[in-house]
Amino acid sequence: MVGCSQPAETPASPTANTESPAPVATIGADKVVRNAEGKAYCVVMNTPVALAEADAPKAEHEGVTYYFCCESCPGMFKKDPAKYAVAKN
Repeated sequence: MVGCSQPAETPASPTANTESPAPVATIGADKVVRNAEGKAYCVVMNTPVALAEADAPKAEHEGVTYYFCCESCPGMFKKDPAKYAVAKN
């Protein structure tokens, strides 16, 4: 189980496949970072946000809303938003 005190493991990239993998999270039409299932996605821990969006901590960056899985993640995001920011479509 990954918690906010340790980064999520990044899956190893396949060496035989030269195609870029699909992004895990994208910016939805509502300017919220979401995963393929449409759930808010914590870019710091690389996990879906389990809390309801109304209850989840959040931050704004360049007009996009980022929701987080816990109270620790917004601070980490704000220290280096470019590290976590999702590329705009």
